[in-house]
Amino acid sequence: MSSVIKEKAEKPPAPFPSDRIKRLPTALRAELDLRIAQQDFSGFRDLKSWLRQRGYSVTTDKVQYYTGKLEERLAAVRMASEQARAIVEASGDDDVDMNQALLRLVQQHLFTVLVELNRVDLNRANLPALARSVAGLARTSIEQRKYADEIRAGLAEKVAAVTETVDRATAADSLRKRRRKSSAC
Repeated sequence: MSSVIKEKAEKPPAPFPSDRIKRLPTALRAELDLRIAQQDFSGFRDLKSWLRQRGYSVTTDKVQYYTGKLEERLAAVRMASEQARAIVEASGDDDVDMNQALLRLVQQHLFTVLVELNRVDLNRANLPALARSVAGLARTSIEQRKYADEIRAGLAEKVAAVTETVDRATAADSLRKRRRKSSAC
């Protein structure tokens, strides 16, 4: 083997910027994410070496940054899962209560996003999309309340009709009992 080819073969891969970690081949990034999620590494240098073995050179700082961001997202997913589980347990089979609780949860998260926007450049934020989300939530909440009110009104009408029928039957029964007593005397 010539010295040029040998030198090229032994040369480590060029550094790979952290924003390009997201551009790793899908299967490799999925394996990296899985290792991070399962904490299947002894340190960030271990992950760096693992990536280098696969032909990607990334600094330890970039691996640490990516790992931190992924762990934040995983924690958010876990919290959302716990919140969803709590909502389902609290609402039971009542879809209206569950939807209202989910709407409140989404509104809370949107509010958090809006508060966080004060800390970053507002030009980078997608304010129209946030505004549409808030408007959509408000519209959904109003429609849900209308639906619940319509259901309650329909139930109230049915209860009133049943009550009226029971009252008439009770009055008719009382009248029959009086007539029987008066005819028996």
